[in-house]
Amino acid sequence: MNMRSAWIVSGLLLVSTAMLAHHGTFASYDRDKTISMKGTVTQFQFSYPHPLIFFDVKDDSGNVVHWAAEMLESPAMLKSKDANWTRDLLKPNDRITIVCNPHKVPDAKVCRTQELTVNDKKVY
Repeated sequence: MNMRSAWIVSGLLLVSTAMLAHHGTFASYDRDKTISMKGTVTQFQFSYPHPLIFFDVKDDSGNVVHWAAEMLESPAMLKSKDANWTRDLLKPNDRITIVCNPHKVPDAKVCRTQELTVNDKKVY
């Protein structure tokens, strides 16, 4: 293999490794476990590559627990005609019900969104 071919192969391996690392969603989230929570939006970041919802829920003792939920990548969400995704879809104090896959780290308050209802209207 000549030097140019070696550089090309090395470059392709680096790019493919980075793509696998980013798209390893279920390396972080437990796809075999689903949880459902009711909460209140504190912030919505409609960012690339994944929008994030920050929200508060009350635990069994009535204490407020802060959570974050990762959503589908932005380009796919923008193509969804049913949800009409915009930066303004979620606002602070909106009531949500979220069904999600929790993070594999036991006490991490982060999840991957599977379904989302906002103010009693299913949007995702």
